[in-house]
Order: sequence, then structure tokens, then C-alpha cells
Amino acid sequence: MLLRFLLSLLNPYNHGRLPRKKDFWLRSRISVFSFSVRRLQRLYRQYAYYDGINLGTVRIVHYCRDEVFENWLKAIGQDIRPHMVKNSSLPETDKSQSNYRPFYKFFKFKRQLAVYQAGKELLIDRTSQLTISNEINGTFNISDDTDILMRSGFKVANRIQDEAPLKEMAKEHIPPKPVVEESQKQRGKVSLGKPTVNTTPPFAELPQEDTCKKMRGVEVDESF
Repeated sequence: MLLRFLLSLLNPYNHGRLPRKKDFWLRSRISVFSFSVRRLQRLYRQYAYYDGINLGTVRIVHYCRDEVFENWLKAIGQDIRPHMVKNSSLPETDKSQSNYRPFYKFFKFKRQLAVYQAGKELLIDRTSQLTISNEINGTFNISDDTDILMRSGFKVANRIQDEAPLKEMAKEHIPPKPVVEESQKQRGKVSLGKPTVNTTPPFAELPQEDTCKKMRGVEVDESF
């Protein structure tokens, strides 16, 4: 758009910080540029949006914004930080808004959907055409030529989805360690050089023959 091109040329902050001593031409550029950007800020608020969803381990961001224009606002001293308050009720839809969008083409909007999980990013960019950048393991589906809408879908790999439940199941099915009595442990630690076999030998009776031999070995006095 012509107006954006003119403001880009008029922008006095293109070269970084402004000099302390400003001549008449530079002060005029600052005034015209700041006035124009502030007027366009009201329209920008109607068109731009940023939705952030935090699910704990997963964070989803969906936005339509012009980052270059936001840098212009920051350069002229406008506060572009998020200002949010808790709202228990959902906002009502204003049906009285018209489809008339003045200066809509002035902004260079980026339309992106970003998902962050475990330090990895899935980015779907629809600014001009569908562009996908993915670092998360999973399956991505896109509409073919017969679909009336350009759809996209992503499903995380099953092994990532079932990782936590499997860990819990593994913990539940771990068999308990066998309990060894202290007496058994102490016996196992004691060593006497040779294994001790606890056997009870059978009772052996003395044969009668041996007994007779002993009686025969007794000296008999035959002097009387």
C-alpha cells in the first residue's frame, strides 16, 4: 500500500537512536510519523489478535499480528506489553460490527498457529500460503484437491501419548523383591573352608563275633 511505503520512508527511527540535536526537518518527520502511527493503532487493535493457551506441558499460540507495525509503536514510545485481567465470564460477541475494514491492507499480518511441547515447536503459517514447520514427532494430514476447505491436522505419535501411562503400569507390575530372613543371610556369609553337610549316621551295632574275640583274649588262670 502506498501509505505504508511513505511511512517507511518517513520513519526517523530506521537508523537506530535519534541524535540529541534535531533540526527542523527531523522534528517534522517525528511529528508526522508519530501522529500517523497513533491514528492507525486504533484500527490495528480491531484487526490483530493473539490467543495463548497453556495446558501445562503443552502451550498453544494462535495470532494475527503485524510485528513491524508494533515495532513502530514501540519506537514512538507506546507500551506494547500485554495487559490482561482475569475474566470469569466469556466475552459476548458484538453482532453490530460491519464488514467495512478501513486501511486493512495497510498492515502486513502474519497468521500463525504455534504449539510448544517439551522444548519443540510445531508452526503452521497461513500468511500467504500454507507453510508448516514441525519438530514434534507425529503424523500430519493435509486436505487433497477434492476438499472444499484447506484443512490440516496433526496427531502426536502414540508412543509419546502413552509414555506416561506405560510408566505407571510398569511401576504397578514390578514384582516385589524376595524377603530373605536374617538367619539365612548370616549363614550365607559364614564360611569355614569346607561345606558342612548335616547328616546323621545310622546306628551301628557291634557284631557278636568281635565280642567273642575280646572274651577269648582274656587270660584265664588255670593254676587252681
